[in-house]
Amino acid sequence: MALRILTPLKRGTEETLLFTLPRTHLPIRAEAKICWYNEQCQAGLSFVSLSPRHSSELQEWIASRFEEQLTDWNASATRPSTEAIQTPLKHELDPTA
Repeated sequence: MALRILTPLKRGTEETLLFTLPRTHLPIRAEAKICWYNEQCQAGLSFVSLSPRHSSELQEWIASRFEEQLTDWNASATRPSTEAIQTPLKHELDPTA
């Protein structure tokens, strides 16, 4: 998970964080190890300690975001076609195709 953080963080340190996920109202408090931090004030986190309630909220939020992105991808006209991949395989498996 990556967060945009206003306070510079150092990679490898453990911090106590308080944040609210987009489109939710529940503040989440967690102990997290900073995996990376970049010039755009974004940080990659590995959660060290998270309450069961916050863990559940976070998992539900991630699942809903994944579902939204998958729905958007399925509806996209720019979705890559698999036809080019399937056609040569058909010829390899069935020489009469």
